[in-house]
Formats: sequence, C-alpha cells, structure tokens
Amino acid sequence: DNVNTEYIGPQNIKIDIAYEDKHLIIINKENNIICHPAAGHNNGTIANGLIYMFPELKNLPRAGLIHRLDKNTTGLLIIARTIESYTALVKSMQEREISRHYIAYCHGLVMKNGLINQPISRHKTDRKKMGVSINGKEAITEYSVIKNYKRSTKLKLKLQTGRTHQIRVHMQYIGFPIIGDQTYGLNTYKSNNIKSFARQALHAESLSFTHPLTNKNINIQSELSDDLINLENILNGE
Repeated sequence: DNVNTEYIGPQNIKIDIAYEDKHLIIINKENNIICHPAAGHNNGTIANGLIYMFPELKNLPRAGLIHRLDKNTTGLLIIARTIESYTALVKSMQEREISRHYIAYCHGLVMKNGLINQPISRHKTDRKKMGVSINGKEAITEYSVIKNYKRSTKLKLKLQTGRTHQIRVHMQYIGFPIIGDQTYGLNTYKSNNIKSFARQALHAESLSFTHPLTNKNINIQSELSDDLINLENILNGE
C-alpha cells in the first residue's frame, strides 16, 4: 500500500493557471482531482499535471505544492517553481502571512459572524476522517455571513491555520455542515433541492500575500465554479 511518491510522472492534465512568474504559479483547481499522489492514487493528480507543464517541478518537494485542497474543493492553490520560493512560501504559510479566503454554502441559518478555535486531529477509528479533539493541533477558522437563504447560508471564511478538512470539520462542529459534504454531516438536513449536490460546496476564492522574492503584493481572486453558481440559483429560488 505504500506508494513511492518520490517519482511523480508527468501527465497531460488540463490545469487552469491563474498567475505565473518565474518563482511561483497559482492555479485554479477544478473539482474531482486530488493534489498529490498518495496510496492508491499514483497518477491523475494536480502534481502529475504540473510536472508535465513545468518539468522543473519534479526536483521540488511535492512538485512545489505549498498547500492542498481536498479532492472536491475548487479554487486557488500556490505552487513554488524554485527551491528558494518553496522554502520562503512554506515559511510564509507557517507564519500565517498568506491570507486565504473561502466561499462556502452551509445548511442552517448562520445569523452572525464568528470565529471557531477548536483543535483538530485524525478521527480515533476512521483514519480518513478528522475531528475536533482536545489533543489535536490548533485550528482557527473565521467566518462571516454573506447571505441567508431560506434554510441555508452563504459564508466567507478565512483560514488562520490549515488543518486537513478544517473548514468542513469546524462547520459541522458548530452545527452548520457544508452542503453536499459526504463525510461531515450529510444527513443532518434533508432538502430535496440540494440533496443531490454531489460535493462539499466549498471554494478557495482568494489569496493575498507578499511575493517572497519580488516583495510585490499578490492578490488573486477566483470565480465560483459553475456547479456552485447553479447551487446559488437553487438556494435563491427556494
């Protein structure tokens, strides 16, 4: 089961580039693709596609990926092109100097803005899941209400930390699971209109940070994907 992920083969996979310079790339990730090879998924990943487009990335850890998005989360991802920018961007991420905002649609009516500060660790019995746990790593999510629908809410969220599944776990924890989330809180709400939405309604919408090598301010925004625009139309019509 232990796949050797040291060698990642190039594959011609369509990747949407949102920003590119000689130090780093920002891509707009589509739904239904994983970021990096893991046990059972040795190809068809963002990393394979990146190495095809930018062969120099095969010399970098994780093909230059600084962070990840879940398979079914869309939106912006930063990739370093050189070891200098990789080291600097990893440090910026650890020091919380990279501002990351997400858009999410959740079940229930969130009436006020808030902050969730609850540690997260791997689930005790289900190794694929994460959960709030007193022994977990610090995890902080800020959220603000953009719009209330009849039975659901559109939120903007800011990650202060980047734990696996953080937004999904935190929103479930406070009783407002993300629409379409197959892992965290799918059965809490039964609305026929949105029950068929097939993925967590979560999109990494914006990134802003100081470029580690040019000191330029980088601010990148990503449009909502078509399925989320359709979901929003359904929610508006309820």
